[in-house]
Amino acid sequence: MPSKSSKHHHKKQGKHSKKSKDEAKEVAAQVVDVFVTIPSQRRVELQGIATDTVADIRLLLGQHVATCHLTNFGLRAAQLDEEEQQPEHLEESFEIVNLKPCELVIVERDYNYDSAQQHVRRMLDLVSPTLKFGRVSALEEDKLNEARAAAEQQAANLTSQATSGGPKLPRDKKTDDKSAEELAKAAVAAAQAETVVGTSDDCDLHGIPVYLEHFYSFFSMGHLEAPLARIDLLDTPEGCAADEFLFLEVHASDDLEAASGAELVTKLQVTCCEAGFFAYNNRSTMQHSLAALLRCHLLGFKQRYSSLLAAFSERNPFGNLPYALRSNTWVLPPCMGDVHAAAEQLPAESGVWGGSGGGFKEEKGEFNGYAWRATMEALAELEDGTQDARAVRDRRLHLVHNCFVECCARRARKALSDAMEEGAANTSDGNSSIRCTTIEQTAAAWLDGRGEDGERFGAASQKAILKGVVADESSTAKDVDSLAVANVYHAGLKFRLTADRGSEAVKGDDALVKLLEAKDTERGANALNTSSLRYMLHDGTAESVAVDDVEIEASVRDVLCQSLQKMKNTLHAEKGNPQVNMPPIRWELAACWVQRLTEQKEEQTASKGKPAASKKAPMTETTPVTVNDAGEGLADVIEEKALGRLVRSDIGIHRKTKDELIQAAVEYYDSTSLARLVDDFSSLELSPVDGRTLTDFMHTRGLNMRSLGHVAKCAGELEHVKTLCLMEMVSRSVKRALWAVMSLARPKGPRAIASAIACTLNAFLGNAENKLQPVFREWVRTYAKVRKHQ
Repeated sequence: MPSKSSKHHHKKQGKHSKKSKDEAKEVAAQVVDVFVTIPSQRRVELQGIATDTVADIRLLLGQHVATCHLTNFGLRAAQLDEEEQQPEHLEESFEIVNLKPCELVIVERDYNYDSAQQHVRRMLDLVSPTLKFGRVSALEEDKLNEARAAAEQQAANLTSQATSGGPKLPRDKKTDDKSAEELAKAAVAAAQAETVVGTSDDCDLHGIPVYLEHFYSFFSMGHLEAPLARIDLLDTPEGCAADEFLFLEVHASDDLEAASGAELVTKLQVTCCEAGFFAYNNRSTMQHSLAALLRCHLLGFKQRYSSLLAAFSERNPFGNLPYALRSNTWVLPPCMGDVHAAAEQLPAESGVWGGSGGGFKEEKGEFNGYAWRATMEALAELEDGTQDARAVRDRRLHLVHNCFVECCARRARKALSDAMEEGAANTSDGNSSIRCTTIEQTAAAWLDGRGEDGERFGAASQKAILKGVVADESSTAKDVDSLAVANVYHAGLKFRLTADRGSEAVKGDDALVKLLEAKDTERGANALNTSSLRYMLHDGTAESVAVDDVEIEASVRDVLCQSLQKMKNTLHAEKGNPQVNMPPIRWELAACWVQRLTEQKEEQTASKGKPAASKKAPMTETTPVTVNDAGEGLADVIEEKALGRLVRSDIGIHRKTKDELIQAAVEYYDSTSLARLVDDFSSLELSPVDGRTLTDFMHTRGLNMRSLGHVAKCAGELEHVKTLCLMEMVSRSVKRALWAVMSLARPKGPRAIASAIACTLNAFLGNAENKLQPVFREWVRTYAKVRKHQ
């Protein structure tokens, strides 16, 4: 018979489930149909929710094929009471649920230079799937041709049967009025969809291409003819009108030839003014959108653009159009991978059309010479007595630190260019307040990992533990020494960037913070794409030097064999001393350790009930703390306020010496911390889905990534955790090898670096015929044993 508490629990659970069903119905009822009248007087139906604002409707319009080409517009209510004055457009924060009925009208706005650039960039984005992501493979193209021929034959058979009175086919009401031509088109479309998804032998069961050359085929519409070939930006001509500010030349596809005297042309010069776009010296052709102008005057654009929009709808009827894409992977899009042509950036990242790699875009040198360290120190001293005050401080510091890191990444990229082109990187840059130091390491040093981790029981670990045991909500914000330093690894070089303190302190105004808040309109969604800072090894400006691929491969083999022998010696040494090559300690580990001890003390106090009266008075916030209360040497390295808080917690840490602290933290790491992480994985309190989330979870608990092998062994039946650990170990090992081979080949120039990278990736991803593969894979396995404890 269940107890009263269990009955009460079931009763509560029933009420909760009933409430959840009611809430689900309420949420489902909040779907709102929105009707928008577009400039062509067509009504577009959208589905939103009651909490959507005008800004959300703009995003939905950007995903609709009828309005995706529009960028510079506002929205107004279609119907208002006669007594109300109709505004020109609604505010972006206006909620659509307040409209009765929910009908809107697009209001076209005047252009300026930036908005015109954005409009042209949107058009290039929309046509880029037909131009920049490659065409379908030869095998898929053959199957597409076969499917098209079969569909045409089927249409011919249907036509002959209909005219000759042959055997009648089953009919139904939906297909009764369809002609044979429409059925043929449907069959061709189905065959195209089946082919594009990937039913060939070159794809796996999920239709995902298994070759790197097909990586971008998911976004590609290469089986369609491109609506246009390119758009060139022209110089401002002499004698232009005052309101004309952007001049373009749009080229039709190369396979089209205009007939003499035809109205449609293959090359159209376009001028943009405040009212819109028009053909050069012909304002009578004015259109507010570039797409509308090209439909009327560019050869082949109207039919091909309509086919592209239809293909978008067939692939995903719910929107999610493939525009504004950035090359944010290590696999280059086909438009950037042509060795014999200048690399073309994707429109979203092209500076010609106002694109960028994201992040805080520096327009007028706002960040040059700024006192970053002094700003962080001033923010760290802000009031932190309440949770709201800490949230304000952390938000401001987060913006400043993110901007600092982005400036460091761009500064390191410039230093890399100097190192590649001039042979040495500059460590100072005019009025820049960020000092850049280039650290060159040999290939052997990269493979062995020397000079990076420090000693396990060294000064760095001791400092980390002392920071962790007294950590609180403001520890990260006040650690300016760590926030003001960034390390960037690029092309086999390590750049250490440090914020100078500056000769003048920051003024009381929050000029930088206000500037960053104004720029962060998307609340972090437009973060810096670090892949946009890549260095193109086959750039036309790079020095053309003949490279012996055989010599490069031999050099890579030699350095791998030497490193392999050293690691085998290390494995032999570890048999007698298990603490050799142990991971360094992180300060988060000490913080978790203190939290664990505090929880244990509270549990013990609760289990014993009210503690007996003690002759010793309890310690309070006002109780003075003397040096005798702390262990040997702790009073000299910990601030008095933090030391007092540690002593008053009475968990025993304050009585330990510095050496005893390190030893106890190591014991907690090995015996408790690893097991607790796996328990959290097992209970689904934490659920890593990729290497990044796994890294974040481990670092938050103070675990070093060199313990991946231990985590995999403790995972037990958690196969997904084991798989993630193994994948992360392999990827980190290969990354280390790539750093080493780039460092090895860098003195010989960019082409040598490209050859070394290709040699390493072929050994890792290639077939068994590769001669370097056995050595490389043995090195990866040994490196995982030594560095990841696998």
